[in-house]
Amino acid sequence: MDKGSALRILVADDHLILRESVCAFIESRSGCEIVGQAATASESVDLALETKPDVILMDILFRSGNTGIEATKQIVRQLPSVMVLMMSATSDPCCVRESFRAGASGYLLKDSLNGELPLALEAMRNGYFYTSPQITRDLVLGALANGGTPALTKRQREILQQLASGLSVKETAAGLKIAAKTVHAHRKEIMSRLGIHEPAGLIRYAMSTGLIPPQGYAGPR
Repeated sequence: MDKGSALRILVADDHLILRESVCAFIESRSGCEIVGQAATASESVDLALETKPDVILMDILFRSGNTGIEATKQIVRQLPSVMVLMMSATSDPCCVRESFRAGASGYLLKDSLNGELPLALEAMRNGYFYTSPQITRDLVLGALANGGTPALTKRQREILQQLASGLSVKETAAGLKIAAKTVHAHRKEIMSRLGIHEPAGLIRYAMSTGLIPPQGYAGPR
């Protein structure tokens, strides 16, 4: 997105009062523009394809129809450059992981909206992923308790951590004192094991398992 232009935002939530409150707050800030409001998951998909926003604030659970996670999958598949910030009342690690696997770029707790929404929007304007600090803490502690990413070898976890942190293959190879072709081979194997087909998926997986903090990545999507 062009950092010099207004951040174009779509808000999707089935609670009218919350949705309008969020929109009013966003419109009060300079450099932000509301391009649409959606009350259902399917409506959010249609509006996203129509308006092509920079950021979508997506409720994770709608009272009827698909979830925000399903809508996110559909949107990101067709608009890979859009950044979806999930809004939820729960910090359940399963919901967080499924959100990132669906293609979300952030996760924000609804009870933290007033204080954190400006930070989240600014982070996304600059290409960062964002999660509420409580979510980051829970993800890291959960990953440590579960031994990190057991599906991968220790070397593969090291390589994934480096690549997901924004380092190039060459930089990762130099840091780990291995050949670049070895990093390429490991990356291919990692993606195969995890069923991931694009680099952004590796980043989301690394965040969801605590290999990198979701708030700390600023590399390309």
